Amino acid sequence: RLVCAMTANQQTTTPSEPPASLVVTSSTRAIKARDGVELSARIWTSAPAGHRGVQFFCLPSMERTGREFETFALQVCRRWQAPVIALDPRGRGNSSSGELGYGKDCDDLIDTLTGLGVDHAHFVASGYGGLVTMSLSAARPGSLLSLAFLDASPAIDATGLARLQYFLRRYPTHPNRDQALA
Repeated sequence: RLVCAMTANQQTTTPSEPPASLVVTSSTRAIKARDGVELSARIWTSAPAGHRGVQFFCLPSMERTGREFETFALQVCRRWQAPVIALDPRGRGNSSSGELGYGKDCDDLIDTLTGLGVDHAHFVASGYGGLVTMSLSAARPGSLLSLAFLDASPAIDATGLARLQYFLRRYPTHPNRDQALA
């Protein structure tokens, strides 16, 4: 059973069963980052057109895409009829490549939120995405209603960094998911 813990001013809620006829749709939206890189966000929704309720925003771990959150998104849409947005970070999924780093990734997150008209959301972040979301909490604290980390730490030790660098050098990157799977 999926339960969402809200910030201190809100109550913890458990949704009722969704209607059997509820349909979840997904779409992809392109957003231009401030340095010209084209970012891609997948949006799942089950709410009526024009519904602008509280949203969930998902940011994947390094070398993963927003598709990592598909099962979560389907559950949230079915239970709460809340939109779910998942970003393909630069160089992954359907986003184009560009300069990497916490600062750039945080800027991309801010640009995506702005481009999609999202003032605040509940965030779910995995691994490196958690580190980027921590940066967002410092840059735009009002953007986060709540934050759930999946395997994220505020620091990467030397051993973990060396393992990450080895992984990134060993495995080639691909411009998009289809080429990676080919």
